[in-house]
Amino acid sequence: MLPLDLSAPDTAGRIAEGVAQEGIGIRLLVNNAAFGRWGRFESWSEKDYRDMLQTNVASLVALTQRFLPALAARTPSAVVNVTSAAAYQPVPFMAVYAATKAFVMSFSQALYGEWKDRGVLVQTLVPGPTETEFDRAAGAYASAIKGRGSPVDVVHDCLSALEHGDPVALNAKGTFKQRFFAGLFPPRVVIAQVAKMFRPPADGH
Repeated sequence: MLPLDLSAPDTAGRIAEGVAQEGIGIRLLVNNAAFGRWGRFESWSEKDYRDMLQTNVASLVALTQRFLPALAARTPSAVVNVTSAAAYQPVPFMAVYAATKAFVMSFSQALYGEWKDRGVLVQTLVPGPTETEFDRAAGAYASAIKGRGSPVDVVHDCLSALEHGDPVALNAKGTFKQRFFAGLFPPRVVIAQVAKMFRPPADGH
């Protein structure tokens, strides 16, 4: 076990070195570490956003790049990159988090296209709201926390999609309607509707 901080720029290299020293040959890489911040953009510090970008994006890319050669040497193998339904449209009041997850979704599906014929399946996992520590750490509003699913269900849907070779594993409900809405309606309408869902309760603007 390597308890390391993925918001530090050199962590991916340290993980790869630790795995190599243990003589571990991996066939599955799961990039699940991420965090977000709820509230107005200016409510959080520059360091919060810098750490978020490093954890959610830069470390994910670095780990994927570090381990792809090893995965390609032990096919069939897989990479699971965890994104979010927030990736399907801009999310006011979670602007940076949603943007990082949009990156992960695009990046992961592009790599699926590059690596599927080489025996490495790159899966984009889209979980729904799940019972984890994410909401507490993100400063989620109590009024917005209604239903949360089980992590067991997310894992089940992930493994099922891996078994079928699917590039995207959907645990989140209603993503078809969400994508249809975001693609069909003008950006002004989409942004306004999503803002209503994520606006802080005490925010009168």
